[in-house]
Amino acid sequence: MVNKVVLNYLKKYSGKYNLSALRKKVLSAGYSKEEVEEALIALGLVKPPQTTKAVKPTNKAAINPPTVSKPVKSNMQTRKMPSKVSAISKQVTAKTNLVKMPSTTNSKFLKIAGICGILALVLSVLAGFLSFNKALYLTFSLLSSLAIVLFLQGFIVLGKKFSKKLVKISGWLLTVFVILIAAFQVMVVVFPEIIESFFITSFSDLVGSGEVVAITDALISLGATILVVLGLVFLFCFVLNILFGIGIKKLQENIKFAKITGILHIIGTCLLLLGVGIIILFAAFIMEIILLFKASKQV
Repeated sequence: MVNKVVLNYLKKYSGKYNLSALRKKVLSAGYSKEEVEEALIALGLVKPPQTTKAVKPTNKAAINPPTVSKPVKSNMQTRKMPSKVSAISKQVTAKTNLVKMPSTTNSKFLKIAGICGILALVLSVLAGFLSFNKALYLTFSLLSSLAIVLFLQGFIVLGKKFSKKLVKISGWLLTVFVILIAAFQVMVVVFPEIIESFFITSFSDLVGSGEVVAITDALISLGATILVVLGLVFLFCFVLNILFGIGIKKLQENIKFAKITGILHIIGTCLLLLGVGIIILFAAFIMEIILLFKASKQV
């Protein structure tokens, strides 16, 4: 009798994946080779094996009846038959393993994430060219930020799929960082008076009322504060990108292309203050896009 679990599974995925990959996956889930072949034959995916006709003996010698000997107790008789509970648990376990088979949802999402990576590059370039117009600059910058967020979600999916916590956590933290930067851009462009009032108030507090404080000292103090804030932001971004690069590199066990991609991301981040670092990060970003498309065919 054909196993319905195997039959339904092969029927569902036979048009999406090759038979050899499906065979391996079903066998690794605990099903026998006979169950797989029966299901494939029932679906018409393979031809049934040809049966050879029995050859009749040519010489008509008398066939002696088999001798009857005393029954001997075999080891099989002394063994206990597996209980129904263990048989059912095996069936449930095997069915659970089959549920974790290739996910078309993950595959499609990774492709979308790769496309968003391409869009992020294009929109960032357009935002740079349109910086003279605040409205257009803000629009393309926000669209670019949204594309980067979706791009990072692709690596978060890979982290969940292959149980790589580092790439998943660093991907989420970078997502939050991108959203915060986008929010700051909105404040600068849409509400410039808030930023201006902040600096003016800070400067007035430094100068003081009734106290003789040199304006140059106030400017130096304000400038130092701004540099410290920018330095902390840069350090946070630097650490996150290093961790993200290491996380991508650890995907090499599942995706061969990941090792060189992660190394490039780490090198580019380390050399970010130099001009060459930006070029290396750009190359790493391109390779990360390719990695997502490549991974979409494996999950």
